[in-house]
Order: sequence, then structure tokens, then C-alpha cells
Amino acid sequence: MDISSVHDVVLVGGSSRIPTEQQLLQNIFKGKELCRGINSDEAVAYGAAVQAAILCGKGNEKLQDLILLDVTPLSLGVETGPERDMTVVIPRNSKMPVKKNHTVTTRHDNQDVVRLAIYEGESTTTLNNYYFGDFRLKDIPPAPRGVPKFNICFEIDANGILNVSAEDMLTGQKKGITFSSNDTTYEGIERIM
Repeated sequence: MDISSVHDVVLVGGSSRIPTEQQLLQNIFKGKELCRGINSDEAVAYGAAVQAAILCGKGNEKLQDLILLDVTPLSLGVETGPERDMTVVIPRNSKMPVKKNHTVTTRHDNQDVVRLAIYEGESTTTLNNYYFGDFRLKDIPPAPRGVPKFNICFEIDANGILNVSAEDMLTGQKKGITFSSNDTTYEGIERIM
């Protein structure tokens, strides 16, 4: 979206009261005056009420024509490479529900276990991203590095639940992990598929 296509900039929440943040936003939008006619706390409550009305089918015709999209706030990916690189599978701002696949391989010759570590964040290295959890595919048939292939599937449903699964494309072995949006520990629930 081009900055010139933005008609109004409305700040919501407590951080909208920080003068430095207000000035930064004005600079980003080339001096455009911020909309101060809306109470920032009421805007959050109003948005939540509108979404609730849409979800339960209440409200007038105008409200039913309104579309609210849930998106991923940060990128989701898997650790790859010897330098702890993060390979993004679901980029940030992807509309939910979403399902994406990615293929990875082994790093070493005759590797019989593959650890799949799941991360969230925007850094190219997992050292600076949030660790969700991991799972392992075991008993991989011996082969030179780079030969075994594993299809990783990241899927976020309409409730914000993240399912990550991996399948050994040679043996068909599958394993996965689930992260619930209500799980504040983000430890995840391991499950065998």
C-alpha cells in the first residue's frame, strides 16, 4: 500500500500517547496530521465490539459488509543451516487461516534424526527470534546429506492455533506439534500423526 492512499492515521492504545511515537508516525506519513478526534482507548473497544458483532451475526447491513482480517503479527519459520538461520514458512501479515509448505533436507551424511525447531520473528537468525518448540523425525534411512527430503507444513486455523507437521518424503513418517493461542507458555502439545 502506498502512503498516499492512506486517508487518516488513527492511533489506538496506550502507546499512542507517546509524543515521540506520534512524531515518528507523522514523519512516516509525510507530515499528515494524526486523527485526534477519536479516543484511542474507545477505538480499541469499538473495534472489538464490531468484530464480536460480525462473528455472531448481529448488527445492521453496514456492519455485515465490513470485513475484518486476522493476520499473523510476525513471521513463522523453522531453523535451518549450520548458522542457525531461520527459514520463513509463513511471512508476517499473512491472512489467517493460512497453510504453507516448505521442503528441508539433512545437514550431515547418514543423519538418522532431524530436529525441527519452530520460531517466530523477523530476524534472519533464530538467535534473535522467539522459540516456540521443536520435534524430531527419527529413524531416517542412511543417505548422503541433502538427499533425504522433508515436507514441513505450517497451518494456522481460524482460531489462531498453529499446527506444524513434517513428513519424510521417502518413508512417509509424519510427526508434528500444535501451539494453541491460549497456551501462554508456548510449550506446545506434541502429538504423533
